[in-house]
Amino acid sequence: MATERLYFSSDENLDIEQNAYDAQNIERHESRYYFAAKQLTSEMSVLDCACGSGYGSDILKDFCNDVTGVDIDQNAVDFATSKYKSEKLKYVCGDIREISNALHKVDTVVCLETLEHVPDPRILLDGFMKVLKDDGQFVVSTPVRETSRENPLNSFHVLEYTSDDLRRVLNHYFYQVDVYLQDQDKFYRIDDNIFWGFVVAVCKYPKNETIEDLDLLIKDKETILMNKITEQSFISESASVAGSVLFKPSFEDGLYNVMDGAEIRENTVIESHNQGKLYLGKKSVIGYNCWLNTTGGIYIGDNTLIGANTVITSSSHHFKDNIPIGEQGMSFKKVTIGSNVWIGSNVSILEGVNIGDDCVIGANSVVKKDVLPHSIVKPADSIVTQNIVRNKVVFYLLPFVIRNDTLTFQCIYDRYKKLAESFVEQNWDVAFIATNELANIIRADGWTCVSPSDYNIAYDDSQWFERWKRVLNGKTDQQHSGFIAQALNELTPEMVFCWNYDGLLKAYCNGNNITVFFNELGLSRAPNPVIYYSDSEGVNSTSTLKSFWKEFEDFKLSENELTIARLTLGKVKSNYSITEERKNEIRAQLGLADKKTILIALQVEDDSNIVAGSKFESMQQFIDECLTYSQDNLQFIIKKHPAQSQCTINAGSVSVISEHYSTQELIAFADAVFTINSSLGFEALVAGKKVFAFGTAPYAVPELVVEAEKGIKNEEFDTLVGHGSDDTALVKFVYLTYHQYFFAENKFFNAEFHIRRFLLKKSVQKNSSAYFFDSGSYFKEREILVNRFQNRVLQNSILGYEKWIETLKVTEKNAMEISEWAQSLNLRVQEYEEKIAQYIAAAQQKRNVFQRLCGFLKGNRN
Repeated sequence: MATERLYFSSDENLDIEQNAYDAQNIERHESRYYFAAKQLTSEMSVLDCACGSGYGSDILKDFCNDVTGVDIDQNAVDFATSKYKSEKLKYVCGDIREISNALHKVDTVVCLETLEHVPDPRILLDGFMKVLKDDGQFVVSTPVRETSRENPLNSFHVLEYTSDDLRRVLNHYFYQVDVYLQDQDKFYRIDDNIFWGFVVAVCKYPKNETIEDLDLLIKDKETILMNKITEQSFISESASVAGSVLFKPSFEDGLYNVMDGAEIRENTVIESHNQGKLYLGKKSVIGYNCWLNTTGGIYIGDNTLIGANTVITSSSHHFKDNIPIGEQGMSFKKVTIGSNVWIGSNVSILEGVNIGDDCVIGANSVVKKDVLPHSIVKPADSIVTQNIVRNKVVFYLLPFVIRNDTLTFQCIYDRYKKLAESFVEQNWDVAFIATNELANIIRADGWTCVSPSDYNIAYDDSQWFERWKRVLNGKTDQQHSGFIAQALNELTPEMVFCWNYDGLLKAYCNGNNITVFFNELGLSRAPNPVIYYSDSEGVNSTSTLKSFWKEFEDFKLSENELTIARLTLGKVKSNYSITEERKNEIRAQLGLADKKTILIALQVEDDSNIVAGSKFESMQQFIDECLTYSQDNLQFIIKKHPAQSQCTINAGSVSVISEHYSTQELIAFADAVFTINSSLGFEALVAGKKVFAFGTAPYAVPELVVEAEKGIKNEEFDTLVGHGSDDTALVKFVYLTYHQYFFAENKFFNAEFHIRRFLLKKSVQKNSSAYFFDSGSYFKEREILVNRFQNRVLQNSILGYEKWIETLKVTEKNAMEISEWAQSLNLRVQEYEEKIAQYIAAAQQKRNVFQRLCGFLKGNRN
């Protein structure tokens, strides 16, 4: 197959003969690379394993910092190197098992259509564990089947997996695994088992383990195929099959098992593509004019009667896009019908259905859900029709002028446009609301957009700031409320996205059962990961972050969640470090003394955060209040906001900084931070600094931040020590913000995550924040099961470490006993050495006396 040669061929010049099927395969493969690219951010380093001709690595480079393509075929690497040239690209030839130690650590490994080409997943995954960073991710694609096969139909493949087996393997290596089913160029997240198709898995937080026994993870092997026994079609000699029964493909090319005494009556059509198997049990009967599509597999037990004109299908066409049905692809799920079942005429049984033993299915029934044993199914008394309704989403950009610029929100449109495209992929209708001038730009891009002029409404631009304050505080503005009502009545959305905040929009949506999410950057300063607000109550000072924290006051993190939080905290905190030499250099440049330093962070005076979340009308007022806390043992430095670096302030002898020092450096230099409600305070909090908030700061939870709106007690200045990485409250706060409340950049631009939260929010209590807790399922029960499984894995690891520690303790105890014994032995040796010296001295003395005595006896009178 030519498409396999594209990635694994050693043919000279990689010449490929493409047919139409190959072209579709290449297009689908390209779609997987673009899906992988959505998981990347601009600062990431990426390894593209089995990069083949290199075109996929070339795609990825536009979404990250650098890409290293690796392939075992030297011809492929040579072709890629000559074809795709970029400073962000390089290609390496070698086996990942052998070269992993020589490669630099990366943030992401991408491995598409490769896992099925190796006989053991450890060949790849053990190598990837060596090159992935501790908080790295792995994007892998592979076909999944109804059984794990060691000799698949595709001769290029060595081992194909069931979706369950694949999850078990990946979950052994990673704490978090999300699986997506590919439908041409679209990807849908799945939690259930599937029996056929291509999937892409996004795996996060490596465990840095290997698999000891692969058989414990790959459980769904096809025994017949593993034993190299080829299954064949057969009809029992005692079975009866009418001559007009049509087998498609032919009986010899399909897979049909008709057992003893079974009967298939006239004009029945049975399709068995892709080796989908029909099993018809003993003495079972398929009536006249039936149609069975057994591509996904159909199993019928013994003594089952199926009435005339019945349809049983194990496949289904997709219906998700505005393209012809025949081009949308299909899904396949096995149908199982038990023994002693009676199925009336004109029944339709759809894919994936399981009907238990001893059931009765009434004529004209449509069965699309499982039927328990000993059940009776009756058809509906009337036919119910329903119009197809498409979901609608609106992106709301403030429709009146702000800061005297009609295109203030054009940069936000550029962000929302990317999210809107993702909603279109999920089959939602999209519309925008904007100023008249911005609406013209949006319409030119092909989007539906409404603006005030559509309803003959003209805002007074000279009054923008007064209207801005009313909007932010939810106060009456009849003209603006009228525009919102007319626009949303016309567009009829189910969901509205609003950048920043509009209290009147919120009131209208809440009163008309429309879900609204307010969006804003939570943090965007490199090299921190970019995070976004998406809050149904507001952003910044109007957000629900503090109430979210309070609702989960008694929430206990699992070991898995603690690990994730600590990894995140370590990565973010490492951005705020400074050497003592650099501190001394800054002190000298700013003329500072060597004493406790507090950083005063200024904000934009007409920003929504200040207007709606503070008592200050100017930054000068804020500075004046901060300086009232001056003490001999404290000193202040002031940082201007980059958007208002030219503002004039009076701070006396206090150093005022505009752009000379980076924010990270100033946070690292300071001992504490004074802020109204800036995201800089959030950064400082995670960096381990003491933070004082003088306004409605969303992150000002009592356990971590000093709320200074009503004054600061003197004892708060006695020790300006923030919270360390071992602080339980800080670790929990990092988990709840970075992994639950805020959206990571790749999630924010993925409509699926917003839709999932939208659906989950509708299923929980109105005042609950539980819908935030959704890392892959619509229902909390599912999350509990996932967490329990992950906890068991972690607990087993912990138990192993505890046993190892116990052995170390025993070894240590033995070593101490040996040491004590050695010391006592050494003392005894010293005692013996002293006694020996005494004996030698005494013997020498006696010898001298004896010699003198002998000399005396010989006449030597001396």
